Amino acid sequence: MSTVPLDTIQTLADHGHHATALILLDELLSKDQHSLPALYLLASCLEKCGRIEDAVSAYQLCTLLDPDPYEALVSLADLLRGSEEFSDAIAAAESAISLRPQCGEAHACKATSLVYVERFEEAVETAGHAISLDSTIPQSWHALALAMVKLGQYERAEAAYTQALTLIPDWHRVRMERGITQFLRRHFKAGLDDYEARWSMDGAQSHRHEGIETWDGQPFEGNLLLWSEQGLGDEIFFLGFLPWILQRQPHIILEVDPRLVDLCTRSFPDALVLPRNSERLAGLPVSRALAMGSLLKVVSEGESALPTVFGPYLRVPSVKATSEQQRGRFRVGLFWRSDRPMIGKAKSVDLSLLAPLAKIANVDLISLQYGDTAEERRLFHQQTGLAIKKPEYDLYNDIDRLASIIASCDAIASIAGVPAHLAAAVGVPTYVLSPSPLGRLWLWDNMGSIPCWYSQAKVYLSRNSSSITEAIDRLIHDLTVMAQAHGAGSHSEAIGSR
Repeated sequence: MSTVPLDTIQTLADHGHHATALILLDELLSKDQHSLPALYLLASCLEKCGRIEDAVSAYQLCTLLDPDPYEALVSLADLLRGSEEFSDAIAAAESAISLRPQCGEAHACKATSLVYVERFEEAVETAGHAISLDSTIPQSWHALALAMVKLGQYERAEAAYTQALTLIPDWHRVRMERGITQFLRRHFKAGLDDYEARWSMDGAQSHRHEGIETWDGQPFEGNLLLWSEQGLGDEIFFLGFLPWILQRQPHIILEVDPRLVDLCTRSFPDALVLPRNSERLAGLPVSRALAMGSLLKVVSEGESALPTVFGPYLRVPSVKATSEQQRGRFRVGLFWRSDRPMIGKAKSVDLSLLAPLAKIANVDLISLQYGDTAEERRLFHQQTGLAIKKPEYDLYNDIDRLASIIASCDAIASIAGVPAHLAAAVGVPTYVLSPSPLGRLWLWDNMGSIPCWYSQAKVYLSRNSSSITEAIDRLIHDLTVMAQAHGAGSHSEAIGSR
C-alpha cells in the first residue's frame, strides 16, 4: 500500500479532518521520521485534536531538527501558554526572539505570557516593542490590552482591544473582553453589544432556546423565559435583576441550575422555577426568551435605569440559632480556594495567610469550602490553635444548605466565588478578597472597594499576589471592628430574616 502524499494530508487537515490526517501522518513518519514538514503538520493536528502534551513533544522535536526553529518555538510558546505553563512559554518565546529579534510574533507571545505571571509592566513594554516592530500583529495589541486591564488602565486597554479588532473583526473573545473592559469603566450600555460576542466564541455553549423570539425589554402579553447560561456565581448575580424585571414583566418562567431550584422558588414566588433542560418546559406557552447574561442589555435603557445596587434578594429557610450564637460567638464563614481553569490559582489565597482571623475575640470560623480541606484545616489549627469547623454537608451540590449556613454567620470572608455571591444576595456582610489582578472578575471589580452591585459587600483589592497581606490586614481590621460591635450588642439581625 503506497503512502498518501503529504500535500493530500495537508488538504485533509485544512478541511478539518485532523484525526484522519493523524493516522496518515503516522504512516508517513514511520517511513521518514525526520520529515520536518510532516512533523510540523503532526504537531498542528495533535493540537487541533486536543492532544496537547503530544503536540508539545512534536514541536519540541521540530525545534531540535529544524536548522531555523523560529516557527516551532513561537508555536511551542503559544501552546505552552494555553496549557498554563507560562514560565516555559516565556522561555520558548525568548529563544525565538534570540533567533529573530526583529520579528514581532515572538515578542507578542512573550508579552501575553508575562501577563499571566503578573509581570504587567514588562508585558506592556514587550507588547509595545512588538507593535513598534509590526503594528499589524493583532496578538500584540491583545497582549497590551490584557496587561492594561490588569494595571487598571481601562481606557488604554479598550483602545488596544479596538486596534486588535480592526485587524481581526471577528475575534469574538477579544470583542467580549472589550465589552467587559467597558463594564469595568461602568460604561454598561456601551459594552453590551460587545458582551453578546460570547455566543460566537470558540467553545461557547449553544443557544438553547434559539427557536423562541428574543425579548427586547419591551412589555408584552405572555410568558417570558429567563434561562441560565453561565457559571453558578454569575447566575446568582444575574438573579439580582429579577425583582426589577418582575415589576415590568410579571409572567416569568425561570430556568436555572438544578441546585438553585429550591432557593429560587422560595425567593421568587411569582415566577415559575424549573431546572435547566426540564421536560416540563416543552408543554408551556413561551412568547419571549432571554439568556440571563443578556439581562444587562434589556435593563439598561439608559445608564440611570440600570439597578446598580442589589439589596438582599434570596431567601433561605429559617435557621435556629446555634449554641455558639446563643453564647454570643462571632461566626465567620470562610471560602479561600478556587479550582477554576486559568485563573483559579490567582483567585485563591493560602489559608495560612488568614491566620490573623483567629485573634478576633470570640470568633468561630466555619468552612464554606468545597472538596477535601482536612489537611489545610489541620495545618491552620496547628498554626493558630483554632479549629475551622467543617459542616457535614455537600456544599457544592446542596446550595440551599450552603445558603442556610451562610445565613447563620455574622460575616463571610471569601474570595470571589459562589459563597460570596450567595452571602451578598442573602444579605450577610460579605468581605471579598481579590488576591491578584489576574483573578479579578468584572462583577466584583468596578473601580473601587465597594462593588456597584451588592449593598452588603466590600472588596479588598491587591495590586499583585505578593501584596495580598496588605489586603488581608484591611479585611481583618474591618472584621475586628464588626466583631467588637457584635460583642457590644449592636448586631441584632435575626437569623433567617435576611
